[in-house]
Amino acid sequence: MDLLDEKENIWKDFLKRKEDNTFNEEEYDEPEQFTIEDENYRNKLLNNKYSKWTKKDFTKFLRASEIYGLNDFQNISKFMRTKNPEEVEDYSQTFQKRIDDLPNGQRIMTRLNRFESEKNKIIEYQEILETYFIELTDKYEDIYTNINIPYKMKGKGTQASHNAPDPNDL
Repeated sequence: MDLLDEKENIWKDFLKRKEDNTFNEEEYDEPEQFTIEDENYRNKLLNNKYSKWTKKDFTKFLRASEIYGLNDFQNISKFMRTKNPEEVEDYSQTFQKRIDDLPNGQRIMTRLNRFESEKNKIIEYQEILETYFIELTDKYEDIYTNINIPYKMKGKGTQASHNAPDPNDL
């Protein structure tokens, strides 16, 4: 949409300078003409259900998708604050289908896939650590009750020891 607006503005500016005889053909090339097809396409975009999605919404959507993944509609919606999960889901599905229509679509998708891959690695590491922690706690289940802590008694030269308190008594 922004590209169409820019194209129209450049074309109108060109026509105005040409009309005022301030256009120097030696300095500038004639810009691409803003056609009736461009106008019709822009009107089609304006009438589409995503016309309420601003550039800021798109940027927030991408950022949230990097963090949560493209299919975590609930968290993306919370991150955006202006769209409900159903709107985000619908937008995300259309976005994924039409990513190649964007001028930098492949770069965006590569970036999202990289973040998704990194997120999956972190989840995998968390699962490994949780499994390891569970194994350790099972192995040393009564570690607190079997600890014998040696200490010196105040004022006495002898060494004594005391069992750690039962964690259930704390």
